[in-house]
Amino acid sequence: MPSPKAAGRRHTAILLSLIIAGLLVFAQSMSVGYLADDFDWLIFATDTRYDLLDPIATAGTGTYFRPLITLSLQLEQAIGGEQALQVHKGANLAFHLISAVMVYGITFLICSRMDLAAGLSFLFLVHPAVVPSVFWISARVDSLMALFYLSAIFFFLAFLRKADPWLLILCATTFLAALLAKETGSTLVITLTVLALLAHRPQGVNGAFVAKTGRWVRPL
Repeated sequence: MPSPKAAGRRHTAILLSLIIAGLLVFAQSMSVGYLADDFDWLIFATDTRYDLLDPIATAGTGTYFRPLITLSLQLEQAIGGEQALQVHKGANLAFHLISAVMVYGITFLICSRMDLAAGLSFLFLVHPAVVPSVFWISARVDSLMALFYLSAIFFFLAFLRKADPWLLILCATTFLAALLAKETGSTLVITLTVLALLAHRPQGVNGAFVAKTGRWVRPL
């Protein structure tokens, strides 16, 4: 068992490696222009005729209520001005990198294995399914929802360990943010319920997870 300082250095090294790998893998995304639904979202974000709480009808089918997406685009437009495209692209990449960090944190809280946490977070980072969420500005509906979804899980797992009410407040706040980014965030109720039920078992979340997945995820 490494000392707390040594463990802290290992965590830092893994997370820095994760971020650097993400920057290298997705560097090309910064050179891609606006695509498809990007123009619809930008109209809603910049046209004063539309309110932040207005439902949005994009180039696809259906009408959506995703105010957090519109707000993020508005803020980036205000910050970037004529260079707003690069700010949008940089934000998309940042959302994905933070989500990968959350995957690392969640996995470590569950099984206390740095190697497994690093492996799963790197897999999440470079998986082909996430490419649109980084390259396509409008696809941030998935990446921003995922960021807050994963953050809510992380804060809930941390709350189960420390019982700090502020962690529960952070969990509720990020849960709300996930809902305001995309409707899929509502499934977080099921995820957190399952985690809460596991926590009330004698072996807790960690033990229940190990019991179901075998010796290869057993804590060091």
